[in-house]
Amino acid sequence: MGTIKLFKYASMGSAIKIIKNSSVMLNSPNNFNDPFDSFISIREDEKQKVLELTINYFTFKIFCDFVKRTDLQLKPSQKVLFKTLKLEIATYIKILKKNKTYSILPFLNDMVDKFSMINPELEIAIEDAKDKLVNEIIPSLEILVRICY
Repeated sequence: MGTIKLFKYASMGSAIKIIKNSSVMLNSPNNFNDPFDSFISIREDEKQKVLELTINYFTFKIFCDFVKRTDLQLKPSQKVLFKTLKLEIATYIKILKKNKTYSILPFLNDMVDKFSMINPELEIAIEDAKDKLVNEIIPSLEILVRICY
């Protein structure tokens, strides 16, 4: 499991309370003293790139979860392929942890297409995630940005 680092300005008394209670109070962006502390802004010309990158990331995540499943009925050749994929995914995850950035994986769409033929559940899960992203998450972020700013 990864480590989460959080930085919070606090007085010595507040810091001691945070440590004793193992909790921290996070303020609403409406109460920040700098209105740009939580500003989410995507340039219009970058929106499509951001959407594609986000979809690719979610596809990668779903694909990783799919490959790790133990309940799939696979032929011997598919088992070998899955074992290879697990190693490649593990290598890519190590690279991600070092670089702290995510870039589009060109091979991913081809692999997803091939594995969707083996098990349509993968394609359904990915399409559901894309729909949720486009119809729920992005509109919610846009509403949040309008409310806060």
